[in-house]
Amino acid sequence: MEIINSEQNQWIKKLRLLQQKKYREESGLFVIEGLRFCEEAITNQEDIVVLLVSDKLLNNNSIKNLLKKYKNKPLIVADEVLAKQLKTVNPQGIAAIVHKPQFDKEKVLEGEVILVIDGVQDPGNLGTIFRTALAAGV
Repeated sequence: MEIINSEQNQWIKKLRLLQQKKYREESGLFVIEGLRFCEEAITNQEDIVVLLVSDKLLNNNSIKNLLKKYKNKPLIVADEVLAKQLKTVNPQGIAAIVHKPQFDKEKVLEGEVILVIDGVQDPGNLGTIFRTALAAGV
């Protein structure tokens, strides 16, 4: 099993570039970090370009189970190389580069009600909005 040790690897460079909003918009790609988000992306069959896993997590049972669900071969990256590229304060050692979902405006507008949320700064407010929308039948 090959372990990526170099920050000059094409995928590590892409991770670095995806920290820039302009590059994310141009490429149509973005990075998700953490076991839970990666697991959701795999379960929901999101368009994952590449899954990157820290070499230190290969014996972790949660990671082993996740990799069984992933249909492609993940990239194994040296822990210090991967951690340096990720934005979270305490990286979990797993990330994925995924395609930004594309939505057809016409199909979205066919639905009965649309809830649009923009610029929420307090996560508590988002929870309140969701509970209110659910109570209103949205």
